[in-house]
Amino acid sequence: MVKVALIACFLVTTGCETLLGPSEPQPPLAKTPLFLPPPYDTMVEGEPNMNVITVKGGYYVWKVGNSWHVRVARTDVQPRTLQQDYFTGSIIVEGGYLTNVQQQNVQPPDDLRPESKSVSYRFEVLGEVKGIDFMVRPIMTEYCVSFDLRTNDLENPNYVRLGSGMVVPEMMPLQMCFRRAL
Repeated sequence: MVKVALIACFLVTTGCETLLGPSEPQPPLAKTPLFLPPPYDTMVEGEPNMNVITVKGGYYVWKVGNSWHVRVARTDVQPRTLQQDYFTGSIIVEGGYLTNVQQQNVQPPDDLRPESKSVSYRFEVLGEVKGIDFMVRPIMTEYCVSFDLRTNDLENPNYVRLGSGMVVPEMMPLQMCFRRAL
């Protein structure tokens, strides 16, 4: 009986050493985020069904090749009165430049301010669809496009849809990075 107890004690102490590792100090673990957002850069490709825009409203962001598109449509946030939704925000490019910035159905009192690396805007929408088209000219191997999209001054990812799959991001602002082909 004593032999069984000694063997069990031996197995427990050596097993703990094996399972838990040596008792001397170890270097700290590298800090890695517990949660990584989905790779939205793969989900933004392809044009969404435009008929859905008039039903659901909000932001629609997609790209085809190197051509980007952002559209906004009336949401269900405001009651269906004459009160307008307004969409504000910015698009910023790191590692590249914006080119061929074009407005779609944008007219006063809307405000669109394109610069070489960013676009800021304020659109008032009652029933129409408005937006921006642009291209990115990368100057580095990797470039990123960041979107700060606000509806009626709120960052609400539930009113943002990406690509042909109309994926709803988990949070705003949103950044997508791409590696250009060499």
